[in-house]
Amino acid sequence: MKALIRSPLVWLSLVAAFLYSSWPWGLVLDPAVARHSLASQLEAPHHPYSWLFIAMDVATGLVLILIGATQLIRHRTNTINRGVVMSYVLFGVLVMIAAFTPLVCDPTVQSCGPLVHNYRILIHGIASVSSVMFLLAALLGVTIDAYRDHGANLATGALIFIMMGWLLFGIGSVGSILLRLHNGNNLQDYFITLCSLSVVAVVSIVEHRAVHTSATEKLY
Repeated sequence: MKALIRSPLVWLSLVAAFLYSSWPWGLVLDPAVARHSLASQLEAPHHPYSWLFIAMDVATGLVLILIGATQLIRHRTNTINRGVVMSYVLFGVLVMIAAFTPLVCDPTVQSCGPLVHNYRILIHGIASVSSVMFLLAALLGVTIDAYRDHGANLATGALIFIMMGWLLFGIGSVGSILLRLHNGNNLQDYFITLCSLSVVAVVSIVEHRAVHTSATEKLY
């Protein structure tokens, strides 16, 4: 635990999580959009602070690329799950791609025409959905690794708790659609926060496993 607290990479993951959580900033800088539209609309060209929210997502991606590259270079193959690292790095890359193709039309509240004529919506949508799928894959990977290494300990329990949060989001999303519930952006804000928490958890567990495995190998 002390090693994790002292790890610069864990602190950088907290920075990435902070940058990715755009909704608290949206409530302050652009409350009308933050309360009633997609979070992506905060990056739309006609909004006054779009440059800031784009910069935050780009910075998120750059920080995760830096963390991933450092972990891949610093730790040997047998002490790190490269698939997990590449998954969260791809999450960061896709967040950047989505930021570089901001929505000029909100498909949830207006007609945006055929997608073939709105390539930005298509690219933004694919990048956004793909990014969270890669993050989920990374979270699932470290959860499996943690269970194989230590069984049902505190870290594994925390990861499973976060996984249950994803399941809860999925149930809530389906329920909102089927029951036509209007809960503002509460579910979206919850999910953004969950993703931010997942980023920190994934980076922390990867770092913990690498350091712990290296220390164990030195004993032998």
